[in-house]
Amino acid sequence: EAPEAGFAVVTADFNWTGSHVGGTDSTAEFNLSKVANAGSSTDLENLRFVSIPSEWPTATEMVQSVSMSKVFTVTKGTNTFHLNALRASGPSGSQAVRGIRMTAIYLPTRYGSGASVD
Repeated sequence: EAPEAGFAVVTADFNWTGSHVGGTDSTAEFNLSKVANAGSSTDLENLRFVSIPSEWPTATEMVQSVSMSKVFTVTKGTNTFHLNALRASGPSGSQAVRGIRMTAIYLPTRYGSGASVD
């Protein structure tokens, strides 16, 4: 819980796995949000794309490690954050997210300069 209004730095680390079929692209999109199942995001600083190019050979499983962070404004009390995933292309059921670790660090004020939050 946030003791007062402020900011939270949220980080998600995970592994994306894809059972690739040669000749097809396998791609996924990820974003951090306060909304579950947020779908595709237009927040380009908060998007991560992973892919296996169609030229790669068919393989049982390919793994890519992903890490992403975002600064959110928070209110006093409980704040919930979500890692949302969207399969952009590839065979249905061929992708998975494993080993998810999310961390939120509360900051009472914003330090320094940088991109806008939320």
